[in-house]
Amino acid sequence: MNKVSKLVFFTLIFLIILTLSYAVSKHFIAGKEKYSYVKLKIAIPNIYPEVAESIKEGDYIIDKQGNRIFKIESVFIKPAEHPVETCDGRIVKAEHPIYKSAIITVKTVKPTKSLIVGYNRRTARIGAKLVIETPKVRFVGVVLSVEKGD
Repeated sequence: MNKVSKLVFFTLIFLIILTLSYAVSKHFIAGKEKYSYVKLKIAIPNIYPEVAESIKEGDYIIDKQGNRIFKIESVFIKPAEHPVETCDGRIVKAEHPIYKSAIITVKTVKPTKSLIVGYNRRTARIGAKLVIETPKVRFVGVVLSVEKGD
């Protein structure tokens, strides 16, 4: 072999080794992403008592096709509160005589790689208003928090 062919040969070998080492290091250094469940805390303001009582722990939140997306882990129901002006001009918080408010905690049925969860073509992010359905009831909720669950 002459000097030029040796130089080309060693350059080619060097490039192959460099490419392989880059691919291997990228795979092992980055590691595999872990799957985890996502927990959402959702506020459901100003609903009728019958609707509030229909929301039960263990129920599933379904999408438009009937697929189970979330499982309700906890339900906290309290009387709805509204601002009221007193006769001396102060604004105070007062309970509504009929409506209830609820705060529910839900967890995804399937683990996911990220905190971004889609529900009925909407992204469940903090502040998002979602039309939520269970097999029995339908209501509108606002996402208060999104975090990784166990």
